[in-house]
Amino acid sequence: MSRPSASQLRDIAQGRWVQILIAAGIPAEFLDGRGHPCPRCGGTDRFAAFDNVDDRGAVHCRHCFTRGTNPRPGDGLATLMWIQNVAFADAVQWLIDYLGIGHDARRDGGYSGFLPIPIATSRDARPAKRQVSAAEVERMTRLTADAMRRISSRQFQTLSEQLGVSVDSLRSLCVGYSADHGATTWPMRDANGRVIGIRLRSDDGRKKWSVTGSHAGLFISRSDRPRGDAVYIVEGASDMCAAIDLGLPSIGRPSCRGLSLETCDYMSRVGYRCATVIADNDPPGRAGARDLARDLSIHGFDAQVAVPPNGTNDLRQYVMGRNHPIGFSLETLYEFAAKPVMTQLAFDFVAVPQSVP
Repeated sequence: MSRPSASQLRDIAQGRWVQILIAAGIPAEFLDGRGHPCPRCGGTDRFAAFDNVDDRGAVHCRHCFTRGTNPRPGDGLATLMWIQNVAFADAVQWLIDYLGIGHDARRDGGYSGFLPIPIATSRDARPAKRQVSAAEVERMTRLTADAMRRISSRQFQTLSEQLGVSVDSLRSLCVGYSADHGATTWPMRDANGRVIGIRLRSDDGRKKWSVTGSHAGLFISRSDRPRGDAVYIVEGASDMCAAIDLGLPSIGRPSCRGLSLETCDYMSRVGYRCATVIADNDPPGRAGARDLARDLSIHGFDAQVAVPPNGTNDLRQYVMGRNHPIGFSLETLYEFAAKPVMTQLAFDFVAVPQSVP
């Protein structure tokens, strides 16, 4: 029972590379074909995806992933080798695990076609996930702890004012500072709370990238203690801070795509049963929130989607625009909420009530 060849993997992944690369750690907004900071080296306006990225998975950075580098740009497997800093065989195995590839071997032992396993209908049927080694967790934990020691009260205050969130919310996410990167550090965690990656934010807020070797993970408050069975899921670390300031039990995803299984695992571990996904008010944000809500419902959670009112892009911006943000009413979110996905998987987002302030 041989595993699929690289050529077969490319055929299976065709048309799905954007989702795959997001899961591998490239921010969704960086795959629009325009120039962005490099998610590996952090250089300004060096990175871009090729026009047919969803079909081929090809991207490039003019500094660290270009002609003459090893690996060099060409296809999605090369991109996985580069972004995850792994050998070809490891990139192939990661893609096999991500796709959840099954097989149907002929009696003569020949290949009869590899197919992605259908969407899981129970936790036991979920595709395998790439494991993060203990050494990787130890390295990311050590970097996080060192960065937390190095950030000053003045830096906390400056970041708080830039983002419009409290210092306490930043501390609860274990934000730190890396002088080597000239950026604040935002640890990402797996469902068990282990640090598996670190997002970086430049001092001026113009660049966002990840520490080399990072795995995409969740933003989780170290003070998260469920007071009930409901949780709010937001997009991005700064929205997570806004949710913390509002007193909302919350989980943050680094982008609008990916980490559905990790979110399910975390919710199961701590006892959440219901989720409101707060979408960014743009097409990718709404689509990503809808897909997450569907995944949650498939795994037995009650899920709904809330969208900020027109003129507001995300939760943090909405909170900043209010005169008394801490007096924010939870009922406001429910007025934005769509129908529960459990009863209607294919839904349109509800119109924002004009009466809501």
